[in-house]
Amino acid sequence: MAQVYYSKELNEQVLLKLKQELKEKFEGCKKITIKIHFGEPGNKTAFQPDDIKQITNILKELKIDFFMYDSPVAYTSPRDSSSTYKQAAKIKGWETIGKIVTDDDFIKAQGRHFSFQICKSLIDADAVLVITHFKGHICSGFGGAIKNLGMGSQGYILSSV
Repeated sequence: MAQVYYSKELNEQVLLKLKQELKEKFEGCKKITIKIHFGEPGNKTAFQPDDIKQITNILKELKIDFFMYDSPVAYTSPRDSSSTYKQAAKIKGWETIGKIVTDDDFIKAQGRHFSFQICKSLIDADAVLVITHFKGHICSGFGGAIKNLGMGSQGYILSSV
């Protein structure tokens, strides 16, 4: 089972532990994805680049190649296409800490009861580091890592059995 860590701030002790964990967990990985929500334009509560810069600096120090990823949304928004979402992320400054990838390339997969689409960028990476903000969400109660992966990592359910 995956380890989950919570911290209000990344103090020196937390950063040392994080560096140790990242080195161990991603040993041998050539490319990892940081799955993150870049934030809706105008949203002040989502992560900002400075919030995770210490993490990306550790990855760079460990010489772990990474890119930050999210997929477009299904509703009308500046985030509803790969190009406009990437531009919105650049405006927020995400490109200053690492490469941004926003695409809607999916691979179809067959589950037990339905088929679905999974983002190709996540499948092509050796590993995924999920960095998630926690928030109340009007449509689904509380959002966190599961919502981050569920909404930003897969396309639509294609058919049910």
